Formats: sequence, structure tokens, C-alpha cells
Amino acid sequence: MGRFRVDALLVDSAETAVAAEAASSLGLPTVCLVHEFAQNLTPQQADGLLSNADLLVFSSHVQRESFISTEIDLASKSLVLAQGKCAVPEKRDAQGAAALHAEIERKRREGVFLCIGCGYIHPRKGVDLFIAAAAKLKKWRVPARFLWVGDGFLPSSDPLVSLWLKDQIQRSGLQEVVTILPAVGGEALQRLYDEADAMFLSSRLDPLPNVAIDAMHAGLPVVCFDRAGGVAEAFRDDDLLRTLVAPYYDIDAAAEMLVALARDVGLRNRMAVRLRALAAERFDMGRYATEIERLLRVTAKSKET
Repeated sequence: MGRFRVDALLVDSAETAVAAEAASSLGLPTVCLVHEFAQNLTPQQADGLLSNADLLVFSSHVQRESFISTEIDLASKSLVLAQGKCAVPEKRDAQGAAALHAEIERKRREGVFLCIGCGYIHPRKGVDLFIAAAAKLKKWRVPARFLWVGDGFLPSSDPLVSLWLKDQIQRSGLQEVVTILPAVGGEALQRLYDEADAMFLSSRLDPLPNVAIDAMHAGLPVVCFDRAGGVAEAFRDDDLLRTLVAPYYDIDAAAEMLVALARDVGLRNRMAVRLRALAAERFDMGRYATEIERLLRVTAKSKET
């Protein structure tokens, strides 16, 4: 086995904060990509991360602000840099892909508005809010289907989250409106973005989810909450896209935007053009990787002096 000199360390997420601590003890320059809000970490994790990394790279300003209440001087050791679009790996799950295909074909037959949500089933993802928005559209007699795609929906073995989501769907009378399917990858996921009419990013907190970046590259309108992550920040400077941002936790406002999208194909088409342009400008993985490499070199150089 060969031996290599380590010039700097790139720490990807707070889950690897222990590596930053080890690097700090050895005097190695460390750049950490922070993909969490401070609220997602224990005080020990946050302190270890902030104390040991030489440079912290956050994906959104609101996420960076969540760490500012600490005693660490972030102004001198952090910046905000949104990541680019990742390649989505294939997932060998023929059953899941077939189930998704069936849902898409059903949407085509019925000609209804299809709103999607994506992500692992977790309270932070706001799947209950996604279901609540579906209930609003049903109440307002808007023909729509709501499809959540993500692993972790286990009502028979998860009494803390999944069981209650299933109960919410049943008590709201949404069995024919809301469907939750396992995660898919690659071509199946891309087809989902292409066939859907909108995404509802219902997360309570989500720095900058890859699924939202994928959706924007596909021209899919992403309704989201203000102050909940980086997607709302990306829309802030565009008068049209800004209308996709609902006040934090305001289900009525989010549902009203979904209704507007459901009733106006022209609006969806105009947004698609803006979203693709925005995604190409802000979420380019090549540029992101090049900038991270530059930051590693600069950080390593600063440690030499």
C-alpha cells in the first residue's frame, strides 16, 4: 500500500465532525461542508464542528444563521455556497419503479394535477404538511393527485411517524388522493420530475435538498416555505418565482399557490423557463467542485503562514 501526503481535509457534513477534530489535533487544514441546521445537531456536535474546522461552507444563508447564536466567530471562517446538481444513481428496485410507472399512467388517464414530494419519511420533511395541503385541494374541489416518493414509510413497524401519517390520510379521506411510494433512482426519478406538475417542498427545515435542485433543473415549480431552507433564498430575486414561497408553516398559502399552478398551465410553463435558467446559473456541480478545490488550496496556504 502506498503512502500519501495529506495537504488538507474535506469534511462532508457534521456526521464526520470527528474527522475534523482529528485533523485539528494534527494541524491539518480542514474545510467542512455543512449540510445541517444547528437544530439538527447536538451541542457537542455543533461545538466540535465549529471549533475544529478552519472553514465552514454552508449551502444557504438561513442555515448559516442558525449557527450564529453560538460563541464561535463565523464571520471570519465561513461562507455560503450552494451545491450543484448531483448525478442520481440507479436503484435496482423493479417493484418500486413499476409502482411509480402505474401512478404516472393513472395521472395521464385521469388528466389531474400531479404534485410530488420526495425524501425519507421523517418529521423534519413535513410529510404531514404535504398531506394537509392535499386535503386543502380536495376541499376546494381541485382535481389533483399527491405522490410522495421516499423510503421509511412503515406503518406496521413505525408507531412514531408512519402510523400517524397513514391515519392522517385515512381520517382526511385521502386514500384516492395521496400515495406514498418507496424511493426510486436514475431514470425512474427523472421521469417523475418530467411528468409531475409541481413539487411541494414541505420540509420544516431543509438546507438545500438535492431533489429540489433536480426539480428546478427539470423546470418543475417548487412550492416551499420561507425561512425553511435555501430554495426560498434562490427564488428571492425573481418576481415570478418568489410567488412559490409561502410564509413559514402557512399551509393555506402553500395550497393556494398549488391551486394557481393547477389551474394555469401557462403559469407553469413560464416558471419552467425561469427555473431551468436559474438552475443552470446557480446549481452547477462542475463550478461547485472547482470552487471547493480552490477553497481547499487557499485554506492550506493560510495554514502555512
